[in-house]
Amino acid sequence: LESKGYRLSMFDETDENIPRALIVQSPNEESPLRVPDGDDIVGRHHWMLKFSELKRYKEIHGDCFVNLKDKQLGDWVRSQRQQYKFLQEGKKSQMTDERVQLLDDIDFIWDGVDFARKRA
Repeated sequence: LESKGYRLSMFDETDENIPRALIVQSPNEESPLRVPDGDDIVGRHHWMLKFSELKRYKEIHGDCFVNLKDKQLGDWVRSQRQQYKFLQEGKKSQMTDERVQLLDDIDFIWDGVDFARKRA
């Protein structure tokens, strides 16, 4: 967003050191838009960054079978599998239909154990 002229900042009304809301200042508007913490625009942005990292991984390695020893991306991949499982079980999950579709579009490996077994 910042590259398109938007100014981003985070603040908490009680403690300036704890982000509780995201402030988005549009280049075309006088007053900024306050996005409440519950809207989790920061979480969505983080998810998209990790998704982009996974897409780059696939371009280099040819698949989405991330070595779980790769702590950062491996932990994120493991989390996506867990959240997907929760979604399938009808439990509270951060996985959405949109995220499932994005991951499916790049041939995300939902069952790493099964994939490794077939690969061996």
